[in-house]
Amino acid sequence: WQECIDSYIEACKIQQDCYGEHHYEVAVMNGNLAMAHMKRGEPDDLKRAEELYRQAIDDLDGGNKARYQYNYGKLLEKMGRLDDALRAHRNAISGYRRAGLDSLVKVSDQQSPPYSAT
Repeated sequence: WQECIDSYIEACKIQQDCYGEHHYEVAVMNGNLAMAHMKRGEPDDLKRAEELYRQAIDDLDGGNKARYQYNYGKLLEKMGRLDDALRAHRNAISGYRRAGLDSLVKVSDQQSPPYSAT
């Protein structure tokens, strides 16, 4: 995972130089970097993933924001913060609906929303 994380860090720096810190492209790259940290799963990685997801969520809107709220919820689940995870998942569902993406919302015991982090 380290090579992946290093590549994303380098790409994030390049995009920040090109677009600025809070641009859409940078936010998406931060979300991807957060996913890599989450997948590696070390305590420091999980903390860094949380920071990156929160930044991406702040910088995005619509369906993209909802996607990262969902992934943030998966991270919080992994960290054992179930109340916070539930809140993040509810925010994601609301975000998908506000963005007119109701077809992406599947709430049942058998199905989970798209963009699963697992």
